[in-house]
Amino acid sequence: MSVFTKTANDTFAPHDAAGSARSVNNQDAQVWGTEVERLFLSFQAGGGIVFTSVGAANAALNYAPNQMSWVMGDPTVANNGVYRKVGASGTGSWVRIGDLPYSFIVASNAGAGTVNAIQATTSIPVSSSALIWVNVFEANTSSPVTVSFNGGAALTIKSNTGNDIAVGGLVSGMIIMGVVSGSTFRLISDQASSAVVAQAEAAALIATAAAASLTARVGYSVNLLDYTNSEEQRNDLITGAIYANAFFAAAFADALARGIRVVDVPEGHFHLAPNTDVPNPGCYVRGQPGGTFIHKNGSGRGFVTLGNAPDTATDGYALTANATGGTSNSITVSPANAANFSVGEIAILWANIATSSSAARDAEFVWITGVNTTTGVITFADPIHFSYLTVNGAKLFNVDLIDGVGYENLIIDWTNGTQTTPQRPPYRIDEVFVTWFCNKPRFVNIETKNTINETISLHGCVEAYVRGLKGVNGFSDAVDLTNAYSYGIHEQGVNYGLIATDLQFTRHRHGYTTGAPDSTDPTMFNGGHPFGSQISNGVHWWAKAAGWDTHDSGIDIWFDNLHTEGGNQAGVQIRNRRSRIRNCGASDIQAYGGVDGHGLYLVGGDAAALWARDTRIDGFEAYNCAGNAIRDQSPGTIGKNIIAEKIGGNIVSWDGGASGDGEYSEIYGKDVAKNPTVGGAYAFACGNAVAQKSARFRDVFVDDPNNNLTALVRRNNIATDKLEITEVRGLNGSKVPIDVFLDPTSSAGVTIRGGYGPTGDGVGDIIATTIVADSINVDVQRSAGILCVPETGTADALVTLTGGERDAIVYLWGSTSNTITLTHGTGANNLLLKANVNVNILANQCLWLMRRGSVWIEMGRNF
Repeated sequence: MSVFTKTANDTFAPHDAAGSARSVNNQDAQVWGTEVERLFLSFQAGGGIVFTSVGAANAALNYAPNQMSWVMGDPTVANNGVYRKVGASGTGSWVRIGDLPYSFIVASNAGAGTVNAIQATTSIPVSSSALIWVNVFEANTSSPVTVSFNGGAALTIKSNTGNDIAVGGLVSGMIIMGVVSGSTFRLISDQASSAVVAQAEAAALIATAAAASLTARVGYSVNLLDYTNSEEQRNDLITGAIYANAFFAAAFADALARGIRVVDVPEGHFHLAPNTDVPNPGCYVRGQPGGTFIHKNGSGRGFVTLGNAPDTATDGYALTANATGGTSNSITVSPANAANFSVGEIAILWANIATSSSAARDAEFVWITGVNTTTGVITFADPIHFSYLTVNGAKLFNVDLIDGVGYENLIIDWTNGTQTTPQRPPYRIDEVFVTWFCNKPRFVNIETKNTINETISLHGCVEAYVRGLKGVNGFSDAVDLTNAYSYGIHEQGVNYGLIATDLQFTRHRHGYTTGAPDSTDPTMFNGGHPFGSQISNGVHWWAKAAGWDTHDSGIDIWFDNLHTEGGNQAGVQIRNRRSRIRNCGASDIQAYGGVDGHGLYLVGGDAAALWARDTRIDGFEAYNCAGNAIRDQSPGTIGKNIIAEKIGGNIVSWDGGASGDGEYSEIYGKDVAKNPTVGGAYAFACGNAVAQKSARFRDVFVDDPNNNLTALVRRNNIATDKLEITEVRGLNGSKVPIDVFLDPTSSAGVTIRGGYGPTGDGVGDIIATTIVADSINVDVQRSAGILCVPETGTADALVTLTGGERDAIVYLWGSTSNTITLTHGTGANNLLLKANVNVNILANQCLWLMRRGSVWIEMGRNF
């Protein structure tokens, strides 16, 4: 046809483009018909034949082999096409070899069907090789939409990206173009963009993502922007004009499906919707250093991973025998139940009983190294920490930890956040990263601002890793918002092996803390302690409570090179077992909330509710603290390498229930006891109304330039079992030695070795002791010894020394105007003197002896 000839569709169309009725123009019909006649003459001149149906062709076989023919007008659309004659003239058949050679077919939609089931007609049979043009008579009102051509089968209309047409995606007067593909009509053009926006956003994002190829991803990751469908939407996402929740959901689903697990987030300001969270099923969210901001206004968590916590009521397998903590590295279940475990598996051992003096129930992760399905014995890599008793319902649980969770290079801003539902533990509102029952989650280079609750919440995690966490301006209980808890890192319940380093916080409640899970919450695994956490290299400026902390949960938590610069209550506060404090410090700590403002606070109570215990300290410095440099209410503390300067109270106040049974040594103090109302005018204080076990202070020097001190050590109550003071010295502002010891009741059970005496003679006190029945008890000693006083008169014999420790040395001094005869003997507690002879000691004469076994052997004399 000539390029100027109208098509039959246009020539004979009953309606115009606006849908109005029209009449046929005779001149147009004449021109069209002439062109068709010329086409057929040309076709026939070249040997071409046209049949109106396949049946007509098969009835005409008198053609030579390889004769070409066309079939046009067959009511079965698929029968129309180009055919070739097979077989000799008069025999054989016609074989279809291709579609009719039309690249473009115009269809007419006059509204004969419905808005959602279009019926169109064409003057040329449609085929899958031709592009079809269809006008839209009226907008669709539902989805999916179908179209049928020439009364054929209904084909589902699909968008260019393969989705069903959205409601309103086809509008009146719109021209759509597409191809027949099986049972669908796939558009080359697209539906109306306004309808796409109206679609459920997440579904549209996933559909868009399906068109992206894996090879287009950089670094084997997906990019959050891949799930936008226009430049406008990309800009809205980056600038926070639309919420990012659905885009994260689409990216996580795609990344997991592809096995990539890494979602890149470009530079921008991404906003999370309030009162919602973003579930992370196991992906690593990676931003751009210094440029990826995550904002949230209002309540709700940020990114949440909730692994499958065991249900202590319905899950797990009961132990059939007791297992002893500290020694057992195996447990026993029934042989049938043992078959549910395998070597190499991580499991959880649990007992329905709370640890003594802790709210945390006994539970821990165990690594299985052996399974015996004959005996039911399951062996672990290490001895268990607690005792698990059948009477307490002890169980072993399978646990399925989520892998791959992580966050890197994100700046979190909880601007104008509000807490609408205050809640005590487990603090499950408004956290930034909730990570429960995960294997090796990672948090790298995270900055936070204005957080209400925890930045990182860990529960049921193995070997979590945190590096480069920085938080500014966290809200806090009674300071900003009621029941808001701005913890940088919060480990609650069963955890193992956290490494956290390079930490910076400003005005948070705690930079790090532990806690017990909520025993009333059925969705949480009720039990366990954090084990073996390593918290290092951090500073907390102006902490709103203790800068670094534990609650009464956790075992073997190590604090290394952590400092609190300015703040309230305490620089470091410990309320758990076997914590390690190394090279830590606190300065400018103020009193708040009933706590005096201590540098280090080991929190305890009476003997039945003791928290901290067996703490080890190697390097702690306290400067300008309103309270004590160290307030210790716990037993078993071993502390050394301690510096205290400008302290309101004592260097060490060691006075909790059942405290003691430990030692503080290698201490330097200067200008302490500035506020005697805190701990009295003493460098060290110990003892209270509850019996305190033995306490030892060793290798101490105290500089008292402002004459604050009455004595270096005070025992507040005689209930202290034993107090040992070794090489404890101090000088006041006039460089006069300070008295070593003061007791308000008696000096029973006190041993002083070395130190400055009250006369400045370089030795400790000489205690005057009266001989009774020729005997003196030497449990009470001084480094300078005992001044022997006759029982009556001016002379007496000393035959026996009672008491005293093994290898103890005692100095016996003569008293003025008196003669004391030391009597050599051979029995128990007797004196074994030089040359086996008695000796008299007079004023200023001294003889010293060492206890070996049950006798005292003379070591020397000064006369």
